[in-house]
Amino acid sequence: MPMRSSMIDFSDIKNNKCAVVGSSGYVGKPLTKYLRENLGLRVTEIEKDTETKAYKKAEVFFVAVPTPTSNRQFCADILHDVINKIPKGTLVIIRSTVPAWVVKSLILSHPQKTFVVVPEFLDADTAALNFLNPYRLVVGVERPDTMAGRDLAKFVLKFFPGNINKEKNYLMSIEEACLTKYAANAFFLLKNVFFNQVYELAAISGMDHKKVLEAISEDPRIGKTHAVVPHKGGRGAGGGCLVKDFEVFIDFFRKIRFPTKDTRIAFLEAASELNRHFLDVSNKNPEVLKDVFG
Repeated sequence: MPMRSSMIDFSDIKNNKCAVVGSSGYVGKPLTKYLRENLGLRVTEIEKDTETKAYKKAEVFFVAVPTPTSNRQFCADILHDVINKIPKGTLVIIRSTVPAWVVKSLILSHPQKTFVVVPEFLDADTAALNFLNPYRLVVGVERPDTMAGRDLAKFVLKFFPGNINKEKNYLMSIEEACLTKYAANAFFLLKNVFFNQVYELAAISGMDHKKVLEAISEDPRIGKTHAVVPHKGGRGAGGGCLVKDFEVFIDFFRKIRFPTKDTRIAFLEAASELNRHFLDVSNKNPEVLKDVFG
């Protein structure tokens, strides 16, 4: 059964005390405000280094802690430390970006906690607005094809604002929800790398690269997001999410055990290296490159 949380009152979300772990970050902050001010829930704000006793004040936990990538590998240290502090019998809703194999290992090692993945699709600059007006809501549960799984998803959705298109609520397996999040971020990086290549081609050929990029992105099927070059002081996809998440996305393919030098993996690795080159030559986000690649 997907629901193992004996402490939870599934009849009404207001009968449960909540905690947001990582409440001061751009993912946790709008969520904390919404739960408290819009839903009138009791919310404990927790950070990754908060003492264990604070975790005893809630039955529903929203986990929005950093999930870094170090030496091109997902680093679960912060996540594991937080999950270990969460009491048994609780509901754990993961908002952090986490690969499925890590979530599945948490389920196996914490069998008396119920895990649900609700990935965030927020821009750091407009996180509060994105949170209140999501394009879609994705809920990943252990067995989405069962009545228990569907009921659990419906319960979890009550903690979140309605999305722009009410039909765009996606009930998925945990694996599908995690892949959806990583693939979305990977696409943004790939799109930005492509536009950087067009920028370079136009500039080298003596063309007006600004006009070219703007004309391409005017097509609504292509769009303007991640299509501006240069952007935020340099070239390439930078920031705190895209670079680190792209390296983990490549690991999704490696874990399928494709043949050595498989074209699919080689394509992604080449895009990663090209993006790294753009960041490096424009001195954009050098701290990100150091964190992710060492």
